Amino acid sequence: MLASCATGPRDSEGHPRTALDRSIGQCIATMAISTIAGALLGAAINRRNGAATGAAIGAGAGAVQCAIIIALNNEQDRERIRQAEQAAYSSGRSTTTQFVGRDGMARTIRTSVAAAPIPAQLVTPASGGAAADSSADAIVGPCRSAQTQIIAPNQGTVTLDPELVCRTAQGDWIAVNAKPTA
Repeated sequence: MLASCATGPRDSEGHPRTALDRSIGQCIATMAISTIAGALLGAAINRRNGAATGAAIGAGAGAVQCAIIIALNNEQDRERIRQAEQAAYSSGRSTTTQFVGRDGMARTIRTSVAAAPIPAQLVTPASGGAAADSSADAIVGPCRSAQTQIIAPNQGTVTLDPELVCRTAQGDWIAVNAKPTA
């Protein structure tokens, strides 16, 4: 139930949420669920202090999975990741970018991209492959299937969900759905 709240389809500007946005929401929900499940299991096994111990173990398990993502949940680091992804989308080539996060830890952002067709639901037959919408936020293409990895030395690697991104009439790259179609 918590994961469904954390993975809503649109951001505050009405664009589909990015893989990083979804990962942060899912991570927080996963930690909450792990903590609750650990408390329930601990209470069932050991009535005295079992719930507290179980909750701590559950939270710890969730935190190990989410430590890198949670560390990036600040506007400065998220903007660096967005810039690295945008550079890969614009160039049409996979890129690797390194930076030191707000927490002082080194990070490597690896974004893999490949050409992808504009999704059929965004194309009109008469347009010859252009997007159906004529507004400034209209998808004009090209589109790219993309996947980003965040690597934190001595902590591990987080691989974000693959997504499909397309260029708008304004030249921005936005996620058009959660998973690439090609």
